[in-house]
Amino acid sequence: MNKKPHIFIRIMFLSLLALLLNGEYYRYGIDIIFQPMLLFLYFTFVTSIFYLVTRYHWGIEKTFLLGSILGLFIETIFTRSIFFAPFFLGVNWLSVSIQMIYWGLLVSVVSVYFLKKLNQEESLKKYFFKTKGYMLVVAWIILMVIWALNIKIYFDYASFYMLIFIGFLTIILFSIKNQENNFNLLLGKRKLMDKAVGLYIIVELVLGTFFRAFYIAFFIISGFIFGIFFIFLYGKKNE
Repeated sequence: MNKKPHIFIRIMFLSLLALLLNGEYYRYGIDIIFQPMLLFLYFTFVTSIFYLVTRYHWGIEKTFLLGSILGLFIETIFTRSIFFAPFFLGVNWLSVSIQMIYWGLLVSVVSVYFLKKLNQEESLKKYFFKTKGYMLVVAWIILMVIWALNIKIYFDYASFYMLIFIGFLTIILFSIKNQENNFNLLLGKRKLMDKAVGLYIIVELVLGTFFRAFYIAFFIISGFIFGIFFIFLYGKKNE
């Protein structure tokens, strides 16, 4: 009788998928194998999303906002990818919208979609019941300590404005009505969803390997295309 892989292994696989969905291969290409911290980051991020979404039974909208909040916090304090001209109040809001598409939609919503598609929610609940979520807190502390020791942490007036915006998104997160079962909409269109994700990853692997110098352009264009596709898919009634 074949034993199913441990839930930890399955989450690790989904974390690797999330890493690719966030366009990291566009940036690093084959050199991504020398970035082990990236996998730890995405493992921590995705596990946090899974924990909160499964515990509170959040739907697509809340999952998108949660992913956007955590992702923008990372971009604000550590990677600083949203602070470049042209900007308003020190922030490039076009970059903010792109990062929300990636962290909120591609990394969070799509990852939860695959979690539900693979029927891993019950296994995940049992795993979290044993650990009580403490390991997530420990993982975030380790992540921040490593970052603090290796990367300069910035905080200026632009960061302050971004934290206000993140706070605004948090208020929206807890204010909007939860649509618990609307992930079924994506599950009902799994063939189209799977093909879109597969095509996205194939294109990323090809372009990231052979045309890495243009990764910023590919990153922006790919994000907007998938965002438009998702809006079309989400707005279309289930057949």
